[in-house]
Amino acid sequence: SRRRTMRRPGVRGWASVLLLALVWSSACVGADALDPWYRRGRRERPGIPLWKPPTSSSDEDPVVVEVTGSAPQDAAPAPRIDAIEAIENVDLEAPASLEKALAARARASDKELMVLAVGDTRDHRRMNKDPALSQVSVDFAINLVENLAALGLRNYLMLTSSAQLCDELRRDADVDGCAHSSHLTDRETELERWGLKPGDMFLLWAQQWRVVQRALEGGYSVMRVDSDVVFLEDPYLALRGPLLSPFAMISQTDVFDLGTRPRCDPNSGVVETPGHSDVKQCVPSSVKGQPQLNIGLVYFRRSAMADDGPTLGAIKDMLAAFTARLLGDVQVNDDGDPIAEALLDQPLFREAVSQRVRLGGGWKVASGHGGEVYARGGDG
Repeated sequence: SRRRTMRRPGVRGWASVLLLALVWSSACVGADALDPWYRRGRRERPGIPLWKPPTSSSDEDPVVVEVTGSAPQDAAPAPRIDAIEAIENVDLEAPASLEKALAARARASDKELMVLAVGDTRDHRRMNKDPALSQVSVDFAINLVENLAALGLRNYLMLTSSAQLCDELRRDADVDGCAHSSHLTDRETELERWGLKPGDMFLLWAQQWRVVQRALEGGYSVMRVDSDVVFLEDPYLALRGPLLSPFAMISQTDVFDLGTRPRCDPNSGVVETPGHSDVKQCVPSSVKGQPQLNIGLVYFRRSAMADDGPTLGAIKDMLAAFTARLLGDVQVNDDGDPIAEALLDQPLFREAVSQRVRLGGGWKVASGHGGEVYARGGDG
């Protein structure tokens, strides 16, 4: 969040496995957080298994944001013959640095890239909500890299909260795909007003989204992955399968807010989307509230989105909203202390996507019965 033979999830259940992966990862690591071998959240003994596969999954539909005219030609998984290169610990804001890093870390055969982020500074929410997990982000990230390697996947680019942390990961955990960013770190006055400093998580996540945007603009498909995610199998086998391959963005609803998932009410009118018999167009009256998208794992398929389309537009809108909020009036609580959580990326992303969907004619919902989950020829 090791490749093994296991029962595949059902045709309609793959999206739920991603949700379950988030839950299993947090549960397993949370139980291990009291281990005396932990120091500042760093695991000092290698090889501790931090995840186990769930034994079942429920049926859930993927959330659909943007639909293409037909499935792209890259629906079959590319063979894993790509040579992923190690990169230097560079500032990704330096001229040509990000372009070189993308070319080195993405799979050359299909330009697929996973963008990760990790920090060893304060996670403001966990400091109060779950103090035992306040500084285990580095462990999460190391486990995720090991998890991906066991599946034969090395096409990640990891953004760290500091150059020093990247050096430590390279030295102690063989993480050869990390770098750092100076984006917005010169805004010390504005950060201080919010009770933040360079390296804090809210700024790190904004820097991560900036990398996602620039990678998409460079022609790469991007999977944005939280460090506490685990993969039970190669995710590209499903992402390139008949069910999910038509879509530009694939996300999920927050596990605690499943009731906000867009659902089409047949009594209020449902329209088939041309070219996709399994995708229904929801009329505005059938959508109850704003869907609570969870961005712990989001996939962006570059071949299925337009340069000026809603998917790239939503990312740009979110980053513009973050910067405007950072530089604008500080939100404070009743004691006059800054509310740094107002800079959290997930609510900003939800609003940006919902706004783009409204401008584009409303939500579309795809049934899990719309096609096979796995790409043909994949061995899982």
